[in-house]
Amino acid sequence: MESFIRIFFNKVAKFFSKFWLFIAFACCFQTASANDLDTIRQNGVLRVGVLESYLPFSKVEDGNFRGFEIELAKALANEIFQNSNGKIQFVPTKFPQRTTFLQENKVDATIALFPVTEEAKHVVDFSMPYLTVATGILSKKSDNIKSINDFRGKKIALQKNTVAESLLEKKGFDSKDFVYVNWFKDCYKAVKDGTAGVCAGDNIAVLAYPIMDSSMEVPLRQLGELTFIGVGVSKGNDSLRSAIDAALIKLSKNGFFKKAYNETFEPFYKGAAEKKYFLLDDLYSMFG
Repeated sequence: MESFIRIFFNKVAKFFSKFWLFIAFACCFQTASANDLDTIRQNGVLRVGVLESYLPFSKVEDGNFRGFEIELAKALANEIFQNSNGKIQFVPTKFPQRTTFLQENKVDATIALFPVTEEAKHVVDFSMPYLTVATGILSKKSDNIKSINDFRGKKIALQKNTVAESLLEKKGFDSKDFVYVNWFKDCYKAVKDGTAGVCAGDNIAVLAYPIMDSSMEVPLRQLGELTFIGVGVSKGNDSLRSAIDAALIKLSKNGFFKKAYNETFEPFYKGAAEKKYFLLDDLYSMFG
């Protein structure tokens, strides 16, 4: 019996030693998977996931990225590298990849209209917000949409893994009526050609289309609550997140966001989008 007990406890001890070794290895692997602030500065490269076709926020033209989020990324990189010789690398990113690219260490940060939702916060960390959005509905003027019930049963064009998709599901819409698109311009095209009755997405996106196409309108500008947009970083990458927060506060103090509104958003939207979505300076002022 004594021999049996000794063998049993030896096996238990070996099991737990291997178990804790595995846990330690896993933790080390997770930590090593993301580039922290010091590593980014040592490498001299900040990899940022951005959208390819989402004016006025980000768009590729002739091989070059331009738009508000591109300028924001450059400004943040200047602060992170403290005006040294560091450079920024833009990585084209689609909406469903905003989380996975961080988890797979393909990017250090994601600046791609990334909504700060409870679901997303389980797997990535976010900076302080730099924009707010709500879900808006784009439709043909001739359809005379006045309320959310006016498009129940119609096909709805939207992008997967978005606040709009989640909101409509919570409001009882059947996902079989969803027409998924990769790019928001395809959302507009689906309404234009009749593939879908309406398009649902960030209001700061849908508000752009009536400016370019007078047959369109945004009858519902704010469905659900306002959602913050922040910079996404890998879970637990506190050093990079803190550096981005400090940079956002500094940029706000220096008038970066007011300048962006006056030079980018106001001319683009021609007054159709309210300032409250773009200027969060009152929030930043609480932190310094």
